[in-house]
Amino acid sequence: MKTEQEDSIESLYQQLTADSLVLGIRRRQSHAEVRYAVSSVGESLRQAAAELISVTDTPRLEAEVLLAFVLETSRAALLTHPERLLTPDQLSRYWILVHRRASNYPLPYLTGRV
Repeated sequence: MKTEQEDSIESLYQQLTADSLVLGIRRRQSHAEVRYAVSSVGESLRQAAAELISVTDTPRLEAEVLLAFVLETSRAALLTHPERLLTPDQLSRYWILVHRRASNYPLPYLTGRV
């Protein structure tokens, strides 16, 4: 049984067109430009931290927590393998969470770890 959050993420993911994922076309989503293309862990963390800088005192930490949640791994694994490539599905799920956090949605609610 899917959770409401998983349904929401899946619904938003399905709204993206296949060509934007494959071609890496930039799309406007809320107030930030997001690249739905192949990206590394390190690059994704840098972009997300820049997105979160206006809503938190610890943007890099929160970007790491969200990406570790999406990848079901530890923050240490992210830091030791910044070159790891993310799939379009992982990127999409990550950016949905980053945008929610940038809209002041509480981090523990996003990860389900209250």
